Amino acid sequence: MTARFRYAFRLFAAVCVATLATASSVSAATISVSPNAAAVAVTPGNDYVGVSSTPPGGTTVHDYWYFDVNSGAVATVANTLVNHQFVSLDVRWVQITGSGPSAVSALTPYLDVNHVGMTTSLALALAAGNYALEYMGVTGSGPTNGNYRMTLTVAETPLPPALLLFGSALAGLGFLRRNKRTAAEAA
Repeated sequence: MTARFRYAFRLFAAVCVATLATASSVSAATISVSPNAAAVAVTPGNDYVGVSSTPPGGTTVHDYWYFDVNSGAVATVANTLVNHQFVSLDVRWVQITGSGPSAVSALTPYLDVNHVGMTTSLALALAAGNYALEYMGVTGSGPTNGNYRMTLTVAETPLPPALLLFGSALAGLGFLRRNKRTAAEAA
């Protein structure tokens, strides 16, 4: 039993060290992306930035920003409206389940991002898969294009605190058992 416990404890410690080492070795980069283009494979620690411009005069906006997630991640999108040229502009996360417009499954409700100069955020924990940010809206009748800026920040899925608590409890039980065995040998 003791050898099994030592093995389990060493395995847990190795996993914790490897996880922390991996998390700290990620280098951040800013990557430019475009709407309605091929999917971009996201890497935790990077920011994905793009600007969309839509002609004025009641033009409908329907942009998709496609992303492929290879492992669990927490993705936060920050939306900033650049000018007053939108009558409405909303965003939501969708999961791509196949090909074509009917192969989209909504993950969040629409968030109104039609506030000039104000940044709105929409965060979601994503498992491995294909996702998109869907923007829908209409431009106003002003003389300039409607512009918005999208910034996607991707972070690794955090190590659950329960895992660290479990490891601490396991170590505590090991020390108790060791103290009990030492006391029994001394008697």
